[in-house]
Amino acid sequence: MLVPDIRSRHNLEKRRCGKISQDKICYVQLDEGEACLWSLLYSESESPEWQLEYKAPLADIWGDKIYKTSGLTPGKVPAIAMIDPTDCAVLYFIEQDVLFSFDIRSKRVLMSKSLEMRTDFCYPSQFLHSWLLPSNMFEENGMLLNSEPDANFTQH
Repeated sequence: MLVPDIRSRHNLEKRRCGKISQDKICYVQLDEGEACLWSLLYSESESPEWQLEYKAPLADIWGDKIYKTSGLTPGKVPAIAMIDPTDCAVLYFIEQDVLFSFDIRSKRVLMSKSLEMRTDFCYPSQFLHSWLLPSNMFEENGMLLNSEPDANFTQH
């Protein structure tokens, strides 16, 4: 198994990601062959603290059928791209110019999509962001919005 050298800044930026999801601050880290997701909990009476929500071995990604049929390399640690804004358990990764989502709760790959851009020169979590656009933004401008989840991605 290939485990990232977390001492290098290059790997830190590819192996860590903090984003807003489900109205909370979430943080993902790949370390020691597993993905871990934390959320920041606030309380009126106590200081904010990080709570581990989910943990999954990277081997669960590499062994998944969708991952394998996407032509990706088992054992290669992917770069974290983003956290789904509506479900913090759904993480997006990039490997070899393929974007794929992984549900850390159910420990399965949900979809993959070949990107038409080079990603070897950047840190995906810094440049890729997910957000929810208000539906009335499209209705008011006469644009149609596909309401199917992941309509623009290939599902297997």
